[in-house]
Amino acid sequence: MAAYGATAQNLGQVSRRLGRLDRAGELLRLAEGAYRQWIAAEPDSATPKERLALVRGSIGQHLAASGKLNEAAQAYADKLEILRDLLRQDPQHTRRQADYALGLSYVGELQTRQSNFVAAVATFDEGIKVCDQLVARDSANGEWQMWLVTQLSDRGTALRGAARSSEALESFRRAWEVSEAHADAARQSPDWIANWRRALEGGEQLVRELAAQATAAGKTAEASERERIAGELQAKQRALPK
Repeated sequence: MAAYGATAQNLGQVSRRLGRLDRAGELLRLAEGAYRQWIAAEPDSATPKERLALVRGSIGQHLAASGKLNEAAQAYADKLEILRDLLRQDPQHTRRQADYALGLSYVGELQTRQSNFVAAVATFDEGIKVCDQLVARDSANGEWQMWLVTQLSDRGTALRGAARSSEALESFRRAWEVSEAHADAARQSPDWIANWRRALEGGEQLVRELAAQATAAGKTAEASERERIAGELQAKQRALPK
């Protein structure tokens, strides 16, 4: 059951990335069924529950890509509930904490997509808290640092949607500062680079908006300084790998 479920899940993920959504859905459901049978056979084992949490997250991604947002939200909620139960048994289990943070990222992205910005900000706040706890335990873990940057960038986007520009700028700022502090690791990851770039772009846009507001208010010195900062952020974007 374990091997069958893992194979089906991996093939489902590949099919989803290739845009073969119907086939992806079939494979992911087969994986879910295998993991549920495993849980029934070994109800006291945590491993099949971890696998089920993983596949429910993958199913949520598949459903979101298919435009079935309410069903995706339920799949993500299932993932988080399984992981909460497991973390109550072992609160310091870092792999489960990391998967929980990833699940929160999925939920926040979906809430942002639905323009539910207030809820998205709260979700990302929780996810960032978990990521902060993880990197505090192992600052050299590049994957955890990347997830932190991703959630900081995503929270910045949600804060912009909620018209909380100054908080959005600070979230973007922290994302690019974390990236700069781990630049060597970041440059090895296209996903990390994409989120680093997104943070710089969001920051630049916000600073230019503040510059325009300063100009309209007759604050020429402030406007000039903000334009200078925006130019620096634009230069940093250009310096990132394509």
